[in-house]
Amino acid sequence: MNLAIWLTLSRFLLLPLAVLPLALGWSNGGFIAACITQLAGLTDFADGIVARSTGHTTPLGTNLDFFSDKLFIGGMLVTLASLRLISVWIPAVVLAREVAVSVARFHHFNWCPPSPDMWGKAKTMVSYGAIMWVALRSDLTTNGIVAWVNSRIILNSLLSLAPWVMYAAVALTIISGLNYIWQFTIKHPGVTKS
Repeated sequence: MNLAIWLTLSRFLLLPLAVLPLALGWSNGGFIAACITQLAGLTDFADGIVARSTGHTTPLGTNLDFFSDKLFIGGMLVTLASLRLISVWIPAVVLAREVAVSVARFHHFNWCPPSPDMWGKAKTMVSYGAIMWVALRSDLTTNGIVAWVNSRIILNSLLSLAPWVMYAAVALTIISGLNYIWQFTIKHPGVTKS
């Protein structure tokens, strides 16, 4: 156990803190969920940097990072869909991709997979951003703190782009999944388990 792994594990703990304010309809729930999602995204960015700079990159850390991102993003998308803030097909497509990539990943590499490529990193970054955007838009429509800010600085037009940011996240999810499967099952089928 090292700092990078603790940062990764924090995402498992941050998920219920992001889900509950939305699911329970708390005042400013969308704003709270967006802030916690931002924090989760920052831990995802930081854990890799810390692991590499301290020489603590391990298969355990890599796999925990993989699962913590999938759990956080998947859990948030299911929550947003259950509250009708996004369409149900969005988490369905994302979760199907994650299952396909997980099967390919562990079939070929067991517990020593390669690092994510630029498509995978872009997918994760945009997914965190899209979830934040939808949560902030929800806070605006439920008269939370974002609505108060909107009365002073007009945010409507910016937050109205939330569906498009989510569509971009889904598109990157599909592209990165197809790229992963192409790279390790079709293009280089000889790449085998470590």
